[in-house]
Amino acid sequence: MCGAGGDQHQARYARLEFGAGEHGQLAAQAVPDQEQGTFRKSLPPLADGRGQVDFDDFAVAELVAPLGAAEVGALAVREEFGIKPGPETESAYLAVLEKTRRGLAPPAAADGPVIRFAPAPGGMVAYASLGEGPALVVCPGFVSHIEIAWESPRVRRALQALARDHRVLVFDRRGIGLSERVGPETTVDSAADDVIAMLDHAGVEAAWLFGASEGGPIALKLAATRPDRVHGLVLFGAMAKGSASPDYPHALPPAAFDSWLEQLVDAWGGPAGIEVFSPEGAGDPATRAWWARMLRHATSPAALRGVLGCLRDVDVRPLLAGIRVPTLVMHRQEDRAVRAGAGHHLATHIPGARWLPLPGDDHWWWNGDPDAVLSAITAFTSGQAA
Repeated sequence: MCGAGGDQHQARYARLEFGAGEHGQLAAQAVPDQEQGTFRKSLPPLADGRGQVDFDDFAVAELVAPLGAAEVGALAVREEFGIKPGPETESAYLAVLEKTRRGLAPPAAADGPVIRFAPAPGGMVAYASLGEGPALVVCPGFVSHIEIAWESPRVRRALQALARDHRVLVFDRRGIGLSERVGPETTVDSAADDVIAMLDHAGVEAAWLFGASEGGPIALKLAATRPDRVHGLVLFGAMAKGSASPDYPHALPPAAFDSWLEQLVDAWGGPAGIEVFSPEGAGDPATRAWWARMLRHATSPAALRGVLGCLRDVDVRPLLAGIRVPTLVMHRQEDRAVRAGAGHHLATHIPGARWLPLPGDDHWWWNGDPDAVLSAITAFTSGQAA
């Protein structure tokens, strides 16, 4: 094998091959023999002519990550080469994940949040509650899955930090994750209804809303139309409009948005879009494997078109001037997924909003410098912000 394609595969082998040893053996044990055979047949020979790769040669992980190599061995290898895991691999992944949690993670990490289901007009809304204190609803981006999100040490750490001072409510909106999949496509209006259904079921009269990325329009809609249920807003990497127009240059034009959407669909099954969403995470095999798994379980490629099609067409700008709750707008200045200008637009069009630009390029609030985000949220919701 030679040329650009050969160089690409050789680079992938180099990223994955760390030599035989305990971690490599664990990765090999995580994949049944019949699937190892399928995997080997799908790979080209190495450029130096050594033939097919042996699973015992791999140790795939961020070795300093709390959950270690065994958590992601087989899946990281497979997603690196664009090969979807089979059912045996998926089951083995979960089994190895549980073993590593027991051995390497703090006890609380093994105990995921208790999933509850709130009845909503279009079906059940999955949610979980963590901690005690003023309620804080985390409105997620375009994909979410409560249980798989919890598998990420960084997500888990960030939510646990928030839960020290808040009752944190996380949810999957209908059409996504653990919530009802059958029914109309998810929209900002339906997702806002999901939040109200969750608050009612959880016995929460009013809450702070943390709207990250595509969760921003959901939080903005509620703040404008149901201020009786909203203490205030915290926005991160959010936007008021999904695509550009002559009077709104802070997003992709509709045609470019559609092209980006098709690129995501084509890459579904692997860590689609991670280089844009998290430049930091893109270089970490464990994060790549987790993100690929999140996407596969959160939604399907066909459903993704509906979710992001709604985002492309969303425009909540007419609501901004009517928002009267305390609002903090945070945005990383080099964000590659949502331009910082979109955040500045929110801060200058919501009366009394506080603008907090942050350094960095990671669109995921739990990556990059999450402590700056977490401390700003806690200070603002507790009334200590300057």
